[in-house]
Amino acid sequence: MNACAARPVTTLLVRLEGVREVAPGRWRARCPAHDGHRPALAITECDDRRVLLHCFAGCGVDAVAAALGLDLADLFPPREPDGYDVHLARPATCHGRRFTDAQWLPALTLELLEVMVVVGAILRRGSVTASEHARLVRSVARILDAEARCHG
Repeated sequence: MNACAARPVTTLLVRLEGVREVAPGRWRARCPAHDGHRPALAITECDDRRVLLHCFAGCGVDAVAAALGLDLADLFPPREPDGYDVHLARPATCHGRRFTDAQWLPALTLELLEVMVVVGAILRRGSVTASEHARLVRSVARILDAEARCHG
């Protein structure tokens, strides 16, 4: 696999119209999920090669991906099995520290997106890989950890 094929942002950018780079790792383009003529879609490539999308007209990430013939999983780089064991689950942390109260909601949003990616894979293929299962287990453990934190 070549370096460009491994980058989800490349797969995304070639399918968009009116793309312009606004900063390193950041682009604007016309949103394919609505009929606007202005570059309402913000695209950001994270250091880990995840792609973040935001439509200023209000289109959801799932709608944008679908309009391009992509799944949410296509916005994430492929992952290798990591040997994750639910019995060894650690509390969610941010750069080695526990989350503050203000960090929980964005962290849970990311965990729910991970769950959506795995569910999408199951719907597409009818099965789940070991690494996808590990991601799902990790996300559920973190969501349960957040729930426990809210109650005490």
